[in-house]
Amino acid sequence: PGMPPFFCCFFFAFSCVTTMMYRAQCATRLATRAFSHAAKSANPAAAATVTPSGKPTAATAPAFFSHNAPSAQDHRVIGQAQELFYFHPYSAGSAFFYPHGTRIFQSLVRFIKEEYWRRGYEEVMSPQIYHTDLWRKSGHWDNYRKNMYSVVPCDAATAGGAAASAPAGTAATNSTAGHSCGGHDHGAEHDEFGLKPMNCPGHCLLFDSRKWSYRELPVRWADFSSLHRN
Repeated sequence: PGMPPFFCCFFFAFSCVTTMMYRAQCATRLATRAFSHAAKSANPAAAATVTPSGKPTAATAPAFFSHNAPSAQDHRVIGQAQELFYFHPYSAGSAFFYPHGTRIFQSLVRFIKEEYWRRGYEEVMSPQIYHTDLWRKSGHWDNYRKNMYSVVPCDAATAGGAAASAPAGTAATNSTAGHSCGGHDHGAEHDEFGLKPMNCPGHCLLFDSRKWSYRELPVRWADFSSLHRN
């Protein structure tokens, strides 16, 4: 019963190609309208603000940033005016959602989950923080570290502060000796952790936690936990 695997793969590939072609067509139309508008307005630099790449060159940077100043059409202005979402410098890049915005967000999540379930995916949950050993094994620590948020345990931060404030001629507490922090004791090593920028390494750990039969493959998982990228 059901559709043969070959047709499933073909349908998925066809859907991906169709989507890519549609997006490319939309990008082409956007670029055409942008340069047409720039030609009519006798301001070629204006096209840099609406090209598909969205990245200004050195020559068009002043025009780019002047055109991208917050305006009545800016999503940040509209989001707050309609009480959808709000941004604050204390959490730059992360949105605070008002009730109206939360309802829209949850509606989109429900829609995506239903599409996942229709395609045989199951939802899982994974931790937000992992030891750097995992990120080194996955290659993220060497190739993606500058875009990750690292977490230093409180004992390491305390030891660093103690070493910096130690009087001259005195020995600061050895940071590898271990000491109490917040009522609990840490081990000899001050391990470093990182907030996950993507789900793949955690899902590999989850997959490796048990044995699988070939009858259970392929495993399709969806994870809706937050990702943090700098």
